[in-house]
Amino acid sequence: EGGSLIHASFIKSNTVDQLALFLAPKVIGGQEALSWCGNLGVDSLDDAPQMEISSVTALGEDWMISAIIK
Repeated sequence: EGGSLIHASFIKSNTVDQLALFLAPKVIGGQEALSWCGNLGVDSLDDAPQMEISSVTALGEDWMISAIIK
């Protein structure tokens, strides 16, 4: 766990090689809502970090998606 700026910092600096993302069947948001990954500095899909999903696990109504960063 950590804040959105911490998440972005780890991804930008290539200090993580795996992610565990949790998805709930709910949608929240708004103009002031924070992203889980803060200021990653990626504006297009071509520039996005590439990942390979290694597993998807049901946790009650939620899902855990494990991914390896390429």
